[in-house]
Amino acid sequence: MAVKIALIYDDGYLEHEQGPTHPERRERLAYTMSYLAEEGVLSSGMISLVRPRPATREEILRVHTERYLKLLERLEKVGGIIDLDTPAPKGFLNYTLLAAGGAIVAGELIAEGAYPRAFAMVRPPGHHAKPGRGAGFCYLNNIAILAEHLRAKYNVKRAAILDWDAHFGDGTYDVYEEDPCILYVSIHQDPYTLYPGRGFISEIGGGEARGTKVCIPVPPGTGDEEYMYIFDELVEPLVEWFKPEIILISAGQDCHFSDPITWLGVTAQGYAKLMEKPLSWLKKCVKENS
Repeated sequence: MAVKIALIYDDGYLEHEQGPTHPERRERLAYTMSYLAEEGVLSSGMISLVRPRPATREEILRVHTERYLKLLERLEKVGGIIDLDTPAPKGFLNYTLLAAGGAIVAGELIAEGAYPRAFAMVRPPGHHAKPGRGAGFCYLNNIAILAEHLRAKYNVKRAAILDWDAHFGDGTYDVYEEDPCILYVSIHQDPYTLYPGRGFISEIGGGEARGTKVCIPVPPGTGDEEYMYIFDELVEPLVEWFKPEIILISAGQDCHFSDPITWLGVTAQGYAKLMEKPLSWLKKCVKENS
């Protein structure tokens, strides 16, 4: 059976630790990899494990400020704290650069035609990280670093970022708030009920980018049926209108009904259906762009 999916992963992602009771802890990723192995997914012939590489300073500085990166480099040596949710233990930057590099490797494999799809199973996450500040468990904005790499190396002109993490990706929004060449669509739990308290429908981008940033807050309890309706009636028409060359997904898994700090109701089967949709959209967009 031909390999169809590249899974970017490294055991180094398990080395990053913010504490045994922290919501973003290594056990979640370790359990996921163990499950994939036990169920035969990794040996099915459909998956190819690909090792990441650390992102370079040049790649990071396309998104983040020099001042902020120097702060991270200092904290790497002595440890510290960025905010109450985001401690910076000694050595954390090594794994953070590896996470950003994992996203870049996934994008390169797609851009170069090596695989039709790729999934970067990385940590720490990134979508709350702003150009000059980390927050919400995030140090570097992995998805934005990937997008800027694709623009710089492969001349990608138009990209769509779909973010279905339960929390609004305020960092990604801020990076691209006035960039008309990035469509950013976020489906997230009502910001009145969940961190970071942003992501209202009035946040639509600025300047020439107005209308290319779309926030879709949903109430607690929203599950598979509602998400599929949103995809069909809102997200798909937006993607067809924008006609991106590539679709990047911040595929947060905390919309699952069992997540301990959110109140949404997506199932594993629902996630599978959500992932299928962008693949069909992109095929249509590529055909129309060619």
